[in-house]
Amino acid sequence: ATAKSALPFGFEYALDCDRLRPGEFGGGYVVIREDGLEFAGSSRLLDRAIARGHHEGVDGYVLVTRDAEAGLLFWNSHSGFGSLAGATVFSEAEAANFDPPIADDQPEWLALPAPLN
Repeated sequence: ATAKSALPFGFEYALDCDRLRPGEFGGGYVVIREDGLEFAGSSRLLDRAIARGHHEGVDGYVLVTRDAEAGLLFWNSHSGFGSLAGATVFSEAEAANFDPPIADDQPEWLALPAPLN
C-alpha cells in the first residue's frame, strides 16, 4: 500500500565496487508517482549526455520577458505571455524568423535545458 498523499516521492542512490571495473561505480535516482516508477542510473545519464552532442538550443528555444509582479513570462503563440508549461518551443530557424511581440520588457530567447530523462 502507498500513501498517495506522500507522492510524488524520490530518492537517490550510490553504487560502488571494491574492484575497478567499468560500470561498477555510479548511482542514480528513483521517482515514485501514483501512475508508476521512473528510475535512471548515472551510467545511462552519462551515455545520453555524450550521445546527444550538447550544444545550446538543441532542445529548442522559448521567448521570455520579465514582469515586475509575475516574474518570467513565456510566449505562447495562441494566448500570449504566460507560464513555461504552455510556452511555444521554437527551433533555431523558427526563432531567427519570428518577429517578437512588443512587451514592457524586451523579450529575449532562452535555450531550453536538456530533458531529465
